[in-house]
Amino acid sequence: MKHVLLALMILPAAARAQEFKTLEDLTRAFEGPISACWEAAETDEARRACKGLLYHACTAGWDDGLSNQGDRTCISAEVRFWDDLLNAEWAKLVSRMKEQDSQESSEVYAKREETLRAAELAWIAFRDAECEFRYAKYGSGTLYPRFFTICHADLTFERVLDFVGVWDEFEKGGPYSPR
Repeated sequence: MKHVLLALMILPAAARAQEFKTLEDLTRAFEGPISACWEAAETDEARRACKGLLYHACTAGWDDGLSNQGDRTCISAEVRFWDDLLNAEWAKLVSRMKEQDSQESSEVYAKREETLRAAELAWIAFRDAECEFRYAKYGSGTLYPRFFTICHADLTFERVLDFVGVWDEFEKGGPYSPR
């Protein structure tokens, strides 16, 4: 955690006053601390310590980070980071499920990839509906976009942990591994 705090303190001064053309540019400018944390984390507890680091680096290191719009943009950058990681974990799982399905002796049981895809589509629908539900109380107020985006970050982060957990089971030879 010390290395993450140090990285937050020495963010490039050029990033402070920089105008970012895209959310991806902003995300890449401030992802150092969260990337370092994630790479070093070996447990869910350690991974949970990474959540919010990009947001905090962005709001602390970007001159516009503390404005209302900047705050929401920094939250969106955190969502982008987790979404990119989710997509990477997804690709690994789809590949593994295809591999296992191809080794299955019966087509009846070769449905791992199909069920993973169905589960992901259902999760996306759940995520969107859950965030709508959680923040419907704000109506059209100024807090709605901020809290809706935080919800997306929270649920996407949790989904990343789900996928990492499945992958960890593969590596340990657990219930997701072929027998």
